[in-house]
Amino acid sequence: MSKYFVGALLVLGACGDTTDATTSDSAATTDGTTPATTDGTTCAAEATTCADFCTDAMATCVGTYADQATCETDCAMWEVGCSGETGGNTLGCRVYHLGAAASDAATHCPHAGPDGGGVCI
Repeated sequence: MSKYFVGALLVLGACGDTTDATTSDSAATTDGTTPATTDGTTCAAEATTCADFCTDAMATCVGTYADQATCETDCAMWEVGCSGETGGNTLGCRVYHLGAAASDAATHCPHAGPDGGGVCI
């Protein structure tokens, strides 16, 4: 069994939603807890879906992901995270840096990438 398949199963099982493993519109992280900032306070969960993130990433950060499907597979394994967070291995962090990449792609595209570019890790 591939690590991506196992990761997708973990996301599905933890969220209790078997309809779409790439949707991150719930206030819970993949382990069922409410997202929190690094100081432990709760936050608004990132509302962007993996499909939307990947569509934007493919257009803004050309070459960061091989294709839409690969991006969505990677994305399904990240925690949802907080909207606007600037660090952590989360979709929220990557969405923030993808937005920043619109004006500084060289700096921020690696952070929106699959390995987080040393920031979204």
